[in-house]
Order: sequence, then C-alpha cells, then structure tokens
Amino acid sequence: MWAIIKVNKKKLNLFENDFKRYFDPNFQIYSPKFKINKSNKNNSKIFKDLPILGDYIFCFHHALSIKNKLNYVKRFRGLKLFVDGHIQSQKEILEFIDKCKKNEDNDGYLLQDFFDKEINKNYELVSGPFAKKIFSIISLQKNKLLTKIGNIRTTIKTKDFLFRPI
Repeated sequence: MWAIIKVNKKKLNLFENDFKRYFDPNFQIYSPKFKINKSNKNNSKIFKDLPILGDYIFCFHHALSIKNKLNYVKRFRGLKLFVDGHIQSQKEILEFIDKCKKNEDNDGYLLQDFFDKEINKNYELVSGPFAKKIFSIISLQKNKLLTKIGNIRTTIKTKDFLFRPI
C-alpha cells in the first residue's frame, strides 16, 4: 500500500529508523527528482538533487492499509503530514509512480520529457542563467522551444535547461 507523506528532509533518516523500529525494514521510499547543474565561480560542475514534490515522498508498506497502525506512523519523528485518502487513491498513485519510473535515466533522475509541454502555458526555469524566471512557450520544435520571458523572445534547447510547469 502506497501512502503520500510530507517529511522534514533533514530528519528523513529519523523517519526511516522509526519505520524500521515499529514495523520492519521491508518498506520502500520513493521521491522523484531532477539532477540540476549548478556551476560555481571556478566553473566546476556541482550537481544538486531537486525533488519535484518538495517535502512529499511516497512510502510503501503493507501496514499502511491498517487504520490502527497509521496512528503509529503519524507519531514518527521527521513526519510533517500524513496525507489521508491514500487507500482510495492507489490506482492514481501507482500510475504517477510508473510514469516517473518510465521517465528516469540510469541514475534514477527524471528526464525533461517527464512534463508535457503546451503552448501558451507558464513554466519556471529551474537551471541555467534564467533560473527561477517564468516563461511561456510560443512554439514547440523537436529539441527547441521558442519562448517568451517577459518581453524577450528566445529559444531554449530542451536538453540544456530544466523547467517545470507552474
């Protein structure tokens, strides 16, 4: 049974240890993420993980389907929020996780093709010189996007920059 849980990323190890202590080590945690390149002043490449769901993770264990066991999970250290309704939403959760896993590279990072691209929809650049800038797509090409950032029109290569819908 998959559940959606919001955790404190700095205390994720505490959450995992509590899970192992109260249940068993047979559980899975999945957090889809991008790998972004952050170059510093020396032009050395530094890679950083960027989770697409922020503090939310997926957790799989058979005990997550038992109501009175969920009360234990809600007291684990590092837990911020336990999202209710996971029992009824198993089909949607599995579809999302499958889509993520199909769009991963060999290292487990999501590819840019994960997000659907639509004309006249707003996106945020995650990497590159225009990081954290919002743009809209004017036209789609095979490996390029004609975009508009404010009043500036420019072309973005889809393999060079990461962006996400907002």
